Amino acid sequence: MMSGALDALDDRLNRGFVITKDGHVDRELPGRIEVREAAHPVLDERSVAATHRLLEWVAGIPRDALVLCLISGGGSALLEEPVEGVSLADFQEMTRLLLRAGADIYQLNAVRSQVSKVKGGRLRAAIPADRVVSLLLSDVLGNDQTVIASGPTVPANSTRRDAIEVITRMGLTDKIPASIMTILESSEERQAESRPEDVVEIVADNLSALDAAGTSLADVGYRVEMDHEPRTGEARNIAREWVMHLREVPSDLDAVTAGGELTVTVTGDGTGGRNTEFALAAAIELERLGITGWTVASLATDGQDGPTDVAGAIVDATVPSRLRARHIDPIAALRNNDSCPPLEQIGAVVKTGPTGTNVNDLYFAVRNHTS
Repeated sequence: MMSGALDALDDRLNRGFVITKDGHVDRELPGRIEVREAAHPVLDERSVAATHRLLEWVAGIPRDALVLCLISGGGSALLEEPVEGVSLADFQEMTRLLLRAGADIYQLNAVRSQVSKVKGGRLRAAIPADRVVSLLLSDVLGNDQTVIASGPTVPANSTRRDAIEVITRMGLTDKIPASIMTILESSEERQAESRPEDVVEIVADNLSALDAAGTSLADVGYRVEMDHEPRTGEARNIAREWVMHLREVPSDLDAVTAGGELTVTVTGDGTGGRNTEFALAAAIELERLGITGWTVASLATDGQDGPTDVAGAIVDATVPSRLRARHIDPIAALRNNDSCPPLEQIGAVVKTGPTGTNVNDLYFAVRNHTS
């Protein structure tokens, strides 16, 4: 995003500051651009240090400057400094508990934005300039601007009471660190206010990625059914529905695409993300239903599926038997949320490395044609 801004603005871009994910610095930027790397999806000390430095950096912006904020999905972990009284360890533990409980991005944001110095419009409040233009790469289905990267330049529409409701609904009241609960249970803090002079625009999202993928398939001769209804819900359940739908695809179509972002409620101690879990569950269902005519893929557009280093996986009905041949029970692996290592053993995972974008996930099914 910064490279694109430099291409468009050249010397008119006076100075810049980048916080990005480990391994995503893939080119040399001019010396006037300060670059920091940090962790995702759970923030680390570098995230806090980089954010603290950014808050110092923006404090020096003159009031008459035009500030360009380039914000991508994933920014929630990369851009963070907890409020006073909340340690990094407590913030990390809160995030892990919410993720393991299956919290979606809205629920995560409702809690995180209440104990942050930059989320919920607080970064914008720290910028002295009269006008800020925010360009967003959306990883939020529906493109709610308050939720993308937890809305650092857009005032939050959730409150501390909303955060407590999320925690209570997920049964985490007695597990969330006491420092965080103390703040959430205190009196409401004044929310950041919107600025009528500001501009906030979505420049890419899951639908634009889906349309591009469908067009690419059509360009090489596939007859494509593009389902624009975003997929949400538990990954393994949606995978089964996806496979069952394949029995209804008309014979004159040979590819199906959709997009979305699923969740995984972690009950086991295995390794995997929502895309490899989708793929393993789909493979099991393909075998169960005897559907041998389709290949299915589930891929993260940023190239990283949760805590793994893969984008996702490509599977068909032969995958379960190939796993059993290696003495791996696919059903037991799925039950243990251990989807990535088994699929990696049989060469079913996809490794893209950093892609330079983050607009949720894409799902594919391609009909197998015999030659």
